[in-house]
Amino acid sequence: MLVVFVNASDNNKVFVTKKVYKDISKNAVFDAAKALFTLSNEDNGNKDFIVDAYRDKLEVNRVMFKNNIIKIDIILDKWSLELYQTDNETRAILTLISSDGMDPKYTEEINENVHKLFWDRLDYFLGLKKDWEVCSSYFNFIPFTKFCDNYFINSAPENQYIVNNILISKE
Repeated sequence: MLVVFVNASDNNKVFVTKKVYKDISKNAVFDAAKALFTLSNEDNGNKDFIVDAYRDKLEVNRVMFKNNIIKIDIILDKWSLELYQTDNETRAILTLISSDGMDPKYTEEINENVHKLFWDRLDYFLGLKKDWEVCSSYFNFIPFTKFCDNYFINSAPENQYIVNNILISKE
């Protein structure tokens, strides 16, 4: 497996990463990503993730209200996972944009560890990673530990959610 971190644009603060899964099917990656967002919705109890699934793409939006001292901020996170399968690998491209819900031109800074957390969670759902790291272990400084509160699923899912039959060669 290969992960490439690419910051696509400093002006828009769009963060893009790519990962190659050798002999892992597109459908398995797709199912694992849907399970991650769906279980996260159940875990955080507020069903914030709106998941739209297409043939080669998963688009997920999450609207969050953050209480600021002066006002309430509305943050819109837009996740996009594009998948391309060849004869022996699946290529995945992950994009995350976090913007002001009232002014989409204003985007938040994305910490690369958010993507690392996503890929590690996805690998766990694919059965490729055996250890479940706590979310806060991905962030070394205090402002970003808030990301872990009611975002992704906090504890390892039950085995029934681990995707089976993931190999392209077995399709």
